[in-house]
Amino acid sequence: MSAVENGKEHRQERAVSAYKEGERMRWKFTIYAMRVVKDGKHGTTQTLAKQINRSVDTVERFARAGRMYAVLRSQEVFGSNEHYHYLATARQVLSLKHFAVLGKFWENTTNSFYPMELVDLKDYLIKVVMESWSAGKLETTLREKYTREVPQWQAVARSMRNSLTGLINSLGVPEQIRWAAQMLQEFISEHRKKEVQDE
Repeated sequence: MSAVENGKEHRQERAVSAYKEGERMRWKFTIYAMRVVKDGKHGTTQTLAKQINRSVDTVERFARAGRMYAVLRSQEVFGSNEHYHYLATARQVLSLKHFAVLGKFWENTTNSFYPMELVDLKDYLIKVVMESWSAGKLETTLREKYTREVPQWQAVARSMRNSLTGLINSLGVPEQIRWAAQMLQEFISEHRKKEVQDE
């Protein structure tokens, strides 16, 4: 086993261990899940999902929450003096789902939403904390503000792209089928990026 493969296996083991520790280790799990999903090849995400008895979508939501928190830690969103104190407070008050929702609109991997600026991210995070918004209310509000209107074929393509992700991450998929699914997924993504640039 190569050093890279050994490192991936250790990340997987640490993720499972953190998840089994329960709620007190959920934030730690998001970081490990983020790294496992980033590795993302040959079924690593699906393997982790099976090991903790959750769905692939759930693991990806945990990973998205971890990525969102990492972005917030790396940006001086609230100003250098209060940044980490406020972020620590937000982490204590909000659920992982809040961060996953913010991450979905911030990352905008499907190009379904208008871009969210860093100042918007800050404003919504403050509002959610100060006004005790549920994750559901946050998602509804962001969806109403940022959702693009898309043609029907793009909605179908987006659904197909999600299904292709599940196929690519499945265990035991023949390499030719995995490769074909990856090529189709990349083609759909590149076509959508070109359309967004042309808008």
